[in-house]
Amino acid sequence: MLLKTAIIGMGNIGKLHAEVCSKFNELEIVGIVDTNKEIGIKAAEIYKTKFYTDLDDLIRNDKIDIAVVCTPTYLHPQIVKRLAYKKINIYCEKPIALTLKEADSMIQAVRKNKVKAIVGHVLRFWPEYCKAKEIVDNNILGKPISAYCKRVCHIRGEAHKNWKIDENLSDGAALDVQIHDIDYLIWLFGNPVIIKSIGSYNKNLGGWFHVDTILKFKNNITGLVTAEWNPIKNFPFLMELRILFEAGALEWKYASNRGYEGREEKFDFKVNYSDGTADIYKVENIDPYYNEWKYFIDCIIKNKPIINSSMESARNSLSITLQTIKSCKTHK
Repeated sequence: MLLKTAIIGMGNIGKLHAEVCSKFNELEIVGIVDTNKEIGIKAAEIYKTKFYTDLDDLIRNDKIDIAVVCTPTYLHPQIVKRLAYKKINIYCEKPIALTLKEADSMIQAVRKNKVKAIVGHVLRFWPEYCKAKEIVDNNILGKPISAYCKRVCHIRGEAHKNWKIDENLSDGAALDVQIHDIDYLIWLFGNPVIIKSIGSYNKNLGGWFHVDTILKFKNNITGLVTAEWNPIKNFPFLMELRILFEAGALEWKYASNRGYEGREEKFDFKVNYSDGTADIYKVENIDPYYNEWKYFIDCIIKNKPIINSSMESARNSLSITLQTIKSCKTHK
């Protein structure tokens, strides 16, 4: 089966998805949609496909099986609902939306039209994060006690209305960055029972540009999430995962001046045991975005339900993340 695929939005993440999609024999990129003609035409030339400035023109002129929504977050609801009513399967980048009401309307449209839809919470497919979940689920180091996640990105001005540094269009790093790790900890431990956040606010940096969130889960497990948009030019993209268990601890740190584009760079996944010994675990060498797309394609071809990174789980992660923003604002 050859699935005709369109990329909607050719910013940094749209370019990444186009590159990944081009590696699958099951996919054919049949259209690129972007409001920037120069960027769109260049991308269409690279992937030998058609360029459109308008989504409706794409839908009218081509039979589409999958659409990849890589537009600014505030545009997700209208685009996803439009695609769903045209019976087109949807990959929507995270966060799913800015509000729960918008997310609910998107889920309703997807369910009503019986299309497959996934949201790009890629940590659920990132080899090191998957290895950590395997250790948790299989009780390899005993009961988890605490988890720490860190994510620091350089904030770049976006061409489309500079939307990421407009709090009303992105909700800042508190949503756009932090939701990655909030979603991951929910995947590990379930919904938190206590949420407390503090942050640094700057209107010119998208609002809450630095947030520290403490989460308390069932079984007395705690989580700490640090998320930041860093305005310093050439500051590296940072990810960190550390989990303490009864019988040891795991640690993984990622630092790249190439952002997500440096994801093929490998950093040690270290496990320390309570007796003082340590191991470097081998982790599957696979692109997390490729891994995610492989899962999505398999669900479409085999008509299987989207379980991992579903619209519903994305809505849940949005709900928890919005509570952290409320905590920052109210100091409660």
